[in-house]
Amino acid sequence: MEPSPASAAARAAPLQPVHGHLIPFAELARQLVADHGVAATLLFAAATDAPSEQYTALAASVPDGVDLVALPAPPADALPPSTPVRERVVHAALSTVPHVRGIARSLASSAPLAALVVDMASVPARDVATELGVPCYMFFTSPWILLSLFLHLPELDAGLVGEYRDGTEPIRLPGCVPIHAHELPGFLLADRSSDTYAVLLSLAKDATRVDGILVNTFREVEPAVGEGADCVKGMPVHAVGPLVWTRPVAVGVNRELEHARLITWLDQQARGSVVFLSFGSGGTLTRR
Repeated sequence: MEPSPASAAARAAPLQPVHGHLIPFAELARQLVADHGVAATLLFAAATDAPSEQYTALAASVPDGVDLVALPAPPADALPPSTPVRERVVHAALSTVPHVRGIARSLASSAPLAALVVDMASVPARDVATELGVPCYMFFTSPWILLSLFLHLPELDAGLVGEYRDGTEPIRLPGCVPIHAHELPGFLLADRSSDTYAVLLSLAKDATRVDGILVNTFREVEPAVGEGADCVKGMPVHAVGPLVWTRPVAVGVNRELEHARLITWLDQQARGSVVFLSFGSGGTLTRR
Protein backbone atom coordinates (compact mmCIF):
# COMPACT_ATOMS: atom_id res chain seq x y z
CA MET A 1 0.00 0.00 0.00
CA GLU A 2 0.90 2.60 1.23
CA PRO A 3 -1.49 1.25 3.62
CA SER A 4 -1.22 1.68 7.32
CA PRO A 5 -2.34 -0.26 10.37
CA ALA A 6 -5.54 -0.54 8.72
CA SER A 7 -4.46 -0.40 5.15
CA ALA A 8 -3.13 -3.42 3.33
CA ALA A 9 -3.10 -3.79 6.77
CA ALA A 10 -4.24 -0.46 7.78
CA ARG A 11 -4.08 3.12 6.93
CA ALA A 12 -5.57 4.47 10.07
CA ALA A 13 -6.17 3.04 13.52
CA PRO A 14 -8.13 5.60 15.47
CA LEU A 15 -8.43 6.49 19.06
CA GLN A 16 -6.38 5.00 21.80
CA PRO A 17 -7.10 7.23 24.81
CA VAL A 18 -5.00 5.39 27.42
CA HIS A 19 -1.54 3.87 27.23
CA GLY A 20 -2.79 0.36 27.93
CA HIS A 21 -4.44 0.65 24.50
CA LEU A 22 -2.02 2.96 22.72
CA ILE A 23 1.09 0.85 23.27
CA PRO A 24 -0.33 -2.39 21.78
CA PHE A 25 -1.64 -0.34 18.84
CA ALA A 26 1.82 1.17 18.33
CA GLU A 27 3.39 -2.28 18.44
CA LEU A 28 0.83 -3.62 15.97
CA ALA A 29 1.64 -0.74 13.63
CA ARG A 30 5.36 -1.39 14.01
CA GLN A 31 4.96 -5.05 13.09
CA LEU A 32 2.78 -4.24 10.10
CA VAL A 33 5.47 -1.90 8.84
CA ALA A 34 8.41 -4.21 9.63
CA ASP A 35 6.89 -7.54 8.59
CA HIS A 36 4.42 -6.61 5.86
CA GLY A 37 5.86 -3.49 4.27
CA VAL A 38 2.85 -1.28 4.79
CA ALA A 39 2.69 2.31 6.00
CA ALA A 40 0.85 2.88 9.25
CA THR A 41 -0.97 5.97 10.47
CA LEU A 42 -1.89 5.74 14.15
CA LEU A 43 -4.52 8.19 15.39
CA PHE A 44 -4.55 9.00 19.09
CA ALA A 45 -7.58 10.61 20.75
CA ALA A 46 -6.87 12.41 24.01
CA ALA A 47 -9.82 12.17 26.39
CA THR A 48 -9.17 15.33 28.36
CA ASP A 49 -6.11 17.38 27.54
CA ALA A 50 -2.97 17.76 25.44
CA PRO A 51 -0.68 14.77 24.84
CA SER A 52 1.25 13.78 27.96
CA GLU A 53 4.99 13.41 28.42
CA GLN A 54 4.59 9.65 28.03
CA TYR A 55 2.76 10.16 24.75
CA THR A 56 5.52 12.44 23.50
CA ALA A 57 8.12 9.82 24.45
CA LEU A 58 6.17 7.15 22.62
CA ALA A 59 5.85 9.34 19.54
CA ALA A 60 9.62 9.78 19.52
CA SER A 61 10.10 6.01 19.68
CA VAL A 62 7.89 4.76 16.86
CA PRO A 63 9.90 3.60 13.83
CA ASP A 64 9.96 5.01 10.34
CA GLY A 65 6.82 4.12 8.45
CA VAL A 66 4.53 4.75 11.44
CA ASP A 67 2.93 8.19 11.67
CA LEU A 68 1.49 9.01 15.09
CA VAL A 69 -1.19 11.71 14.96
CA ALA A 70 -2.76 13.32 18.03
CA LEU A 71 -6.39 14.20 17.43
CA PRO A 72 -7.82 17.25 19.19
CA ALA A 73 -9.37 16.65 22.59
CA PRO A 74 -13.02 17.59 23.17
CA PRO A 75 -13.63 21.02 24.73
CA ALA A 76 -12.82 21.00 28.44
CA ASP A 77 -16.39 21.95 29.34
CA ALA A 78 -18.03 19.34 27.09
CA LEU A 79 -18.69 17.06 30.07
CA PRO A 80 -19.12 17.70 33.80
CA PRO A 81 -15.87 17.43 35.81
CA SER A 82 -17.24 14.40 37.66
CA THR A 83 -17.71 12.34 34.49
CA PRO A 84 -15.98 8.92 34.87
CA VAL A 85 -12.95 8.32 32.68
CA ARG A 86 -14.63 5.55 30.67
CA GLU A 87 -17.39 7.92 29.62
CA ARG A 88 -14.81 10.58 28.75
CA VAL A 89 -12.97 8.07 26.58
CA VAL A 90 -16.13 7.17 24.67
CA HIS A 91 -17.05 10.83 24.26
CA ALA A 92 -13.56 11.58 22.91
CA ALA A 93 -13.84 8.69 20.45
CA LEU A 94 -17.19 9.90 19.14
CA SER A 95 -16.11 13.52 18.87
CA THR A 96 -13.06 12.67 16.76
CA VAL A 97 -14.88 10.69 14.05
CA PRO A 98 -15.03 13.76 11.73
CA HIS A 99 -11.25 14.16 12.11
CA VAL A 100 -10.75 10.45 11.38
CA ARG A 101 -12.88 10.86 8.25
CA GLY A 102 -10.82 13.77 7.00
CA ILE A 103 -7.48 12.06 7.65
CA ALA A 104 -8.61 8.75 6.15
CA ARG A 105 -9.85 10.47 2.99
CA SER A 106 -6.56 12.35 2.68
CA LEU A 107 -4.58 9.12 3.06
CA ALA A 108 -6.78 7.29 0.54
CA SER A 109 -6.22 10.04 -2.01
CA SER A 110 -2.47 9.45 -2.01
CA ALA A 111 -2.18 5.66 -1.59
CA PRO A 112 -4.45 2.59 -1.43
CA LEU A 113 -6.20 2.23 1.89
CA ALA A 114 -6.42 -1.42 2.92
CA ALA A 115 -8.44 -1.24 6.13
CA LEU A 116 -9.35 0.72 9.23
CA VAL A 117 -8.41 -0.72 12.62
CA VAL A 118 -10.31 0.72 15.58
CA ASP A 119 -10.28 0.44 19.33
CA MET A 120 -13.35 -0.91 21.17
CA ALA A 121 -14.46 2.65 21.95
CA SER A 122 -13.99 3.76 18.35
CA VAL A 123 -16.32 1.41 16.46
CA PRO A 124 -18.48 4.38 15.31
CA ALA A 125 -15.57 5.19 12.98
CA ARG A 126 -16.64 2.06 11.12
CA ASP A 127 -18.87 4.37 9.05
CA VAL A 128 -15.72 5.99 7.67
CA ALA A 129 -14.48 2.59 6.45
CA THR A 130 -17.85 1.95 4.80
CA GLU A 131 -17.71 5.28 2.99
CA LEU A 132 -14.24 4.48 1.69
CA GLY A 133 -15.07 0.89 0.77
CA VAL A 134 -12.52 -0.77 3.06
CA PRO A 135 -13.00 -3.33 5.87
CA CYS A 136 -13.02 -2.28 9.50
CA TYR A 137 -11.42 -4.39 12.22
CA MET A 138 -11.59 -3.93 15.97
CA PHE A 139 -8.33 -4.45 17.83
CA PHE A 140 -9.07 -5.70 21.34
CA THR A 141 -5.96 -5.00 23.43
CA SER A 142 -6.89 -7.35 26.30
CA PRO A 143 -6.93 -11.18 26.25
CA TRP A 144 -9.49 -13.46 24.62
CA ILE A 145 -11.44 -14.29 27.80
CA LEU A 146 -12.23 -10.61 28.36
CA LEU A 147 -13.16 -10.19 24.71
CA SER A 148 -15.60 -13.09 24.97
CA LEU A 149 -17.11 -11.59 28.11
CA PHE A 150 -17.42 -8.21 26.39
CA LEU A 151 -19.07 -9.58 23.23
CA HIS A 152 -21.55 -11.70 25.20
CA LEU A 153 -22.46 -8.84 27.54
CA PRO A 154 -25.82 -8.05 25.83
CA GLU A 155 -27.06 -11.65 26.26
CA LEU A 156 -25.74 -11.84 29.81
CA ASP A 157 -27.48 -8.58 30.65
CA ALA A 158 -30.78 -9.69 29.15
CA GLY A 159 -30.84 -12.86 31.25
CA LEU A 160 -29.62 -11.39 34.54
CA VAL A 161 -31.69 -10.48 37.58
CA GLY A 162 -29.88 -8.25 40.05
CA GLU A 163 -26.17 -7.40 39.87
CA TYR A 164 -23.28 -9.43 38.50
CA ARG A 165 -21.40 -9.18 41.79
CA ASP A 166 -24.22 -11.01 43.59
CA GLY A 167 -24.26 -13.99 41.25
CA THR A 168 -23.85 -17.42 42.84
CA GLU A 169 -23.40 -19.39 39.62
CA PRO A 170 -20.32 -18.89 37.44
CA ILE A 171 -20.62 -17.35 34.00
CA ARG A 172 -19.91 -19.97 31.33
CA LEU A 173 -18.87 -18.74 27.91
CA PRO A 174 -17.72 -20.73 24.86
CA GLY A 175 -14.00 -21.43 25.00
CA CYS A 176 -13.57 -19.95 28.49
CA VAL A 177 -13.12 -21.31 31.97
CA PRO A 178 -16.07 -20.58 34.31
CA ILE A 179 -15.95 -17.01 35.60
CA HIS A 180 -17.07 -16.50 39.21
CA ALA A 181 -18.50 -13.24 40.56
CA HIS A 182 -15.36 -12.35 42.53
CA GLU A 183 -13.27 -12.76 39.37
CA LEU A 184 -15.23 -10.29 37.25
CA PRO A 185 -13.49 -7.17 35.91
CA GLY A 186 -14.32 -3.83 37.45
CA PHE A 187 -16.65 -2.73 34.66
CA LEU A 188 -19.08 -5.53 35.59
CA LEU A 189 -19.01 -4.69 39.27
CA ALA A 190 -20.65 -1.33 38.65
CA ASP A 191 -24.40 -1.09 39.21
CA ARG A 192 -26.29 -2.03 36.07
CA SER A 193 -28.30 1.18 36.46
CA SER A 194 -25.15 3.33 36.30
CA ASP A 195 -24.04 5.43 33.35
CA THR A 196 -20.72 3.57 33.31
CA TYR A 197 -22.42 0.23 32.76
CA ALA A 198 -24.78 1.70 30.16
CA VAL A 199 -21.79 2.97 28.17
CA LEU A 200 -20.09 -0.44 28.21
CA LEU A 201 -23.28 -2.25 27.25
CA SER A 202 -23.69 0.12 24.31
CA LEU A 203 -20.09 -0.50 23.24
CA ALA A 204 -20.63 -4.26 23.38
CA LYS A 205 -23.71 -4.03 21.17
CA ASP A 206 -21.90 -1.77 18.71
CA ALA A 207 -18.88 -4.10 18.47
CA THR A 208 -20.76 -6.52 16.20
CA ARG A 209 -20.65 -3.95 13.37
CA VAL A 210 -17.00 -4.64 12.48
CA ASP A 211 -15.78 -7.07 9.82
CA GLY A 212 -13.42 -8.92 12.13
CA ILE A 213 -11.54 -8.75 15.42
CA LEU A 214 -7.85 -8.73 16.25
CA VAL A 215 -7.10 -9.75 19.84
CA ASN A 216 -3.89 -9.32 21.79
CA THR A 217 -3.36 -12.95 22.77
CA PHE A 218 -1.81 -16.18 21.51
CA ARG A 219 -2.80 -19.83 21.61
CA GLU A 220 -0.12 -20.91 24.07
CA VAL A 221 -1.78 -18.92 26.86
CA GLU A 222 -5.38 -19.10 25.62
CA PRO A 223 -5.81 -22.37 23.69
CA ALA A 224 -9.48 -21.59 23.06
CA VAL A 225 -8.44 -19.18 20.30
CA GLY A 226 -7.37 -22.20 18.27
CA GLU A 227 -10.15 -24.51 19.38
CA GLY A 228 -13.25 -23.17 17.70
CA ALA A 229 -13.15 -19.71 19.26
CA ASP A 230 -11.75 -18.16 16.09
CA CYS A 231 -15.19 -16.91 15.08
CA VAL A 232 -17.64 -15.10 17.35
CA LYS A 233 -21.10 -13.98 16.27
CA GLY A 234 -20.13 -14.47 12.66
CA MET A 235 -17.01 -12.30 12.98
CA PRO A 236 -13.56 -13.83 12.41
CA VAL A 237 -11.23 -13.48 15.39
CA HIS A 238 -7.47 -13.32 14.79
CA ALA A 239 -4.95 -13.79 17.61
CA VAL A 240 -2.14 -11.30 16.93
CA GLY A 241 -0.34 -11.27 20.30
CA PRO A 242 1.62 -11.00 22.32
CA LEU A 243 2.00 -7.31 21.46
CA VAL A 244 4.08 -5.76 24.22
CA TRP A 245 6.57 -2.92 24.22
CA THR A 246 10.03 -4.49 24.11
CA ARG A 247 12.14 -1.50 23.08
CA PRO A 248 13.42 1.43 25.13
CA VAL A 249 11.20 4.52 25.07
CA ALA A 250 12.89 7.91 25.06
CA VAL A 251 12.22 8.73 28.71
CA GLY A 252 15.63 9.81 29.93
CA VAL A 253 18.82 8.32 31.32
CA ASN A 254 17.43 7.54 34.78
CA ARG A 255 14.71 5.29 33.37
CA GLU A 256 17.24 3.53 31.13
CA LEU A 257 19.51 2.85 34.11
CA GLU A 258 16.58 1.52 36.10
CA HIS A 259 15.68 -0.76 33.19
CA ALA A 260 19.26 -2.06 33.04
CA ARG A 261 19.25 -2.78 36.80
CA LEU A 262 15.97 -4.64 36.48
CA ILE A 263 17.26 -6.82 33.65
CA THR A 264 20.43 -7.60 35.62
CA TRP A 265 18.35 -8.66 38.63
CA LEU A 266 16.06 -10.84 36.48
CA ASP A 267 19.05 -12.58 34.92
CA GLN A 268 20.21 -13.58 38.41
CA GLN A 269 16.95 -15.35 39.31
CA ALA A 270 16.31 -19.07 38.91
CA ARG A 271 14.55 -20.08 35.72
CA GLY A 272 10.77 -20.02 36.13
CA SER A 273 10.93 -18.30 39.53
CA VAL A 274 9.61 -14.86 38.54
CA VAL A 275 5.98 -14.09 37.72
CA PHE A 276 5.20 -10.92 35.76
CA LEU A 277 1.82 -9.27 36.37
CA SER A 278 0.57 -6.27 34.42
CA PHE A 279 -2.21 -4.29 36.08
CA GLY A 280 -2.61 -1.89 33.17
CA SER A 281 -2.39 1.88 33.17
CA GLY A 282 -5.87 2.74 34.41
CA GLY A 283 -5.55 2.02 38.12
CA THR A 284 -3.34 2.40 41.17
CA LEU A 285 -1.93 -0.12 43.60
CA THR A 286 -1.40 0.14 47.35
CA ARG A 287 1.86 -0.91 49.01
CA ARG A 288 0.26 -4.09 50.34
